[in-house]
Amino acid sequence: MNYIKQLAAVVALIVSITPLSLNAQSSSKRLTIGKLVDEFETAFVADSLEKLDAQRPNRGRMRVVITYDTIEPEVKVFRTFGALGRWLRSRETDSAPAEDGKTVKLPFRVTNPPTVCRRGSCLFDYDGGTLHNHIYLKKILYGSRNGRPYIKAIYLFDG
Repeated sequence: MNYIKQLAAVVALIVSITPLSLNAQSSSKRLTIGKLVDEFETAFVADSLEKLDAQRPNRGRMRVVITYDTIEPEVKVFRTFGALGRWLRSRETDSAPAEDGKTVKLPFRVTNPPTVCRRGSCLFDYDGGTLHNHIYLKKILYGSRNGRPYIKAIYLFDG
């Protein structure tokens, strides 16, 4: 009799957990590349890329390519958004104090809304020009695994 009560408890536990896991998978599958790119843009400008790892873990590795006007592009590979954020922060320098007395970190991070997002890439347009001491989000390459979008590569331009 005790065995039947334990078996019933185990079955009840499994039945109660299954809908939770199915619901979690369905909500992550509903994530579109547009939402993922918007979240990345916001975190990139706000210097909070680490938060994306908890919300949207990326599948595999991300290649980051920074192009410059005068020198060869720099290519790095990261497993997490947090590692990318730490690396970008390590490249920052303090500027002269602003009007309020606080120092500003350079380069400034800048994004525009994507002009085109299709066939595995989102392109960002800077027709208005670029400025010195600004780093611009230029292109994001993405893919999908099991219905979940992920970022393959990020292209930045250092002005």
